[in-house]
Amino acid sequence: MKHAQPERAAAPACTIAGRCCVTWTCVCFISLALFFAFTDKQNDTPHWNLRAYTYEIISRAHMANGLFAPDASGYYVGQYSRDFYYMINYAPSTVAELESVEGPVIRYAIEAMFAVQRSDGWLADAIIGEDTLCYNCLDSVPFYMLLLAAYADHHHADGSDVFCMYEPQIVRSLVMLNWSANGLIYNSPERPRCTYGFIDTVLVTGDVLFLSLLLYEGASRMAHYSAFSGCGNTTMYSEMQQSIAAGLALLYDPASGLFVSANVGNGFPDMWGSAYALSLNLTTVLKALLNLPGAWQNGQLRHLAPGNYWNTSLCAPIGCTPQGIYQNGGFWATPLSWTLCALADAGYKAVAASMVQAAALRFQQLDPAIGGLYEYTTTVPGGLGAKAYVATAASLLYASDCSDAAL
Repeated sequence: MKHAQPERAAAPACTIAGRCCVTWTCVCFISLALFFAFTDKQNDTPHWNLRAYTYEIISRAHMANGLFAPDASGYYVGQYSRDFYYMINYAPSTVAELESVEGPVIRYAIEAMFAVQRSDGWLADAIIGEDTLCYNCLDSVPFYMLLLAAYADHHHADGSDVFCMYEPQIVRSLVMLNWSANGLIYNSPERPRCTYGFIDTVLVTGDVLFLSLLLYEGASRMAHYSAFSGCGNTTMYSEMQQSIAAGLALLYDPASGLFVSANVGNGFPDMWGSAYALSLNLTTVLKALLNLPGAWQNGQLRHLAPGNYWNTSLCAPIGCTPQGIYQNGGFWATPLSWTLCALADAGYKAVAASMVQAAALRFQQLDPAIGGLYEYTTTVPGGLGAKAYVATAASLLYASDCSDAAL
């Protein structure tokens, strides 16, 4: 494994952060009445062993070089910090089962990512093969924080040792982030970066919602383990949290009942981000998540509120993220982990369970085996992204567990 390399030139038009600008979608139903209507159909859902499928996907995604790909179909090659974190955080028992067979594979994969931190502090958001490193997305900082915390959560024997070993590298990486006067993370319109890997084709600028929320959670977890282990500056991490919590109201949009994704470029009502804020107990936003027609399709969630589409892209022209597909209108299971669990915690467990069942039924219709667990789904012809997608399986499993949905 090579160590940090100079930053590479920008990728060709449709390869950002080492991943192709494939496709997302938009359309649908919803309202509480429709949610509960789904519960009448739950008995129609064939038995589907999601836990076994998740294990199979993760074990197949474990590459020969010891790292974990985002899918088990060969669609993406390389280990990405965000997909890797979602895997170990949302499918911990499945990962533990894999480790019981293959040894300390998660620690190895974490060490590989910290090993390629650049001398200027930048963390790689992806390792592609042996000699391609991507330093494109600002979300690497909070995702590395969350990786350390998730590892410590489930590896009590050496979790604190790993945390203390790599916490100083987290501090060095903070140079990647710019703070606005409003206390949120700022992405300059003059020199914009990818702010979140699941919208790595999209130009989101100004004070940024999702990246700020990721850092809020990451700083929260770092503060906890700094106090627990005695390593790191607990006060610094707590102050990051407080700053973001205080500034978040700036991005609230009363007209939609949601938070907007940013306050300069592509500032649209953000379903994923609003649900994430709810899951972090930073808001009581709920009605809009339940009642916006077209926000959900077959139990999966589009990124923006219905009728909204990203209008500027990091890969030119905007044609690489056309309306209705991939990151510009596709319906995804990835956010179900935090969205449906937040709804379950708010007293809507039956609603959450019905959506898990609806998503599972849709994936089974696409393919009754692991291949049906697609990256996203769409009503627009032309693509469903990767098959056997790790984040889809892990997030659906997590949502199933917190909503008591039988899969």
